Amino acid sequence: MKPRPTDAELGEILQRILKSAGPISRFERTPSLYASSYPLEELTISLSDGRVLKLMMKDVSPDSLSEDAQLAKPVFLRDPWREIEAYLHVVPLINDGPPKFYGSEVDEPAGRFLIFIEKLPGVELFQVGDLNVWKAVARWLARFHLTTVPAVSSAPSQLIRYDAYWYRIWAQRALQTAQNLSPPAREIMENYDQFAQRLLGLPQSCIHGEFYASNVLVDSQTNAIRVGPVDWEMAAVGPGLIDLAALVAGNWTDAKRTAIALAYFEEWKSAEWGDSANFLWLLDHARLHLDIQCLGWSNRWQPPRDHRHDWMNEMISLAERIGRNP
Repeated sequence: MKPRPTDAELGEILQRILKSAGPISRFERTPSLYASSYPLEELTISLSDGRVLKLMMKDVSPDSLSEDAQLAKPVFLRDPWREIEAYLHVVPLINDGPPKFYGSEVDEPAGRFLIFIEKLPGVELFQVGDLNVWKAVARWLARFHLTTVPAVSSAPSQLIRYDAYWYRIWAQRALQTAQNLSPPAREIMENYDQFAQRLLGLPQSCIHGEFYASNVLVDSQTNAIRVGPVDWEMAAVGPGLIDLAALVAGNWTDAKRTAIALAYFEEWKSAEWGDSANFLWLLDHARLHLDIQCLGWSNRWQPPRDHRHDWMNEMISLAERIGRNP
């Protein structure tokens, strides 16, 4: 593996990436506190004309994955090109919110993959308690999905496809890796096709794939809330309700979760959803899938204590509710 660039190397890379912006007089680099699976650095770049740019450099090189992430993230999901292709071909489809993509530095034989994006203002959504901000994020998400529907047929091949195989492989992984499966949970996974078929019938768009509150930055200092999703490592073609299910994941009351979900529903009016009750029933399918995906992620890793959740019992409750409300 080629190590992260030295200061001299990074200076040359930045000059290439920012060629159109003009000469660079100097830059500073600092490890970011927001780094998770991959190393992340904050860059402050002073241009010769006096302007200052603030960028993030993410190292998605295969060997740069943290030890915890290597335990947690299945090998078949690791593709350094996916996030680059998402920033090139998916993120620009909606021009308000996501960080500006400045470029990438790829040396494939050496195993180096670097991504350079705008450093967004704001805070992670999970730090925001205002329900109206969450509803605004849901509306933004609906607009993003609606905008990317026409791009599904030409989406980059590196993007994940939520096809029948994708749903089946997660049910199989959960059966193989999840510990202490209860009989009801095992029955759901063994008969998962009935749930997957409904997900396959939903409108398809380009999706973020991990639209959890920790991956969404929001800046509400202006009149219009800026919604900036980052970490597009799991970008995919699939039902938008997968992203919405990630957004409403966690310990919400039913009333607040429903309010956020209905903001999405009202923004994307579609006959395919049916009425709001049917829409929420379909959302339960997407939430159930994310539970199964969490159970099938890895048996060698446990999330941090603050992020742990009883996915199995939530999955069983969702399956029961889906069954009661066909």
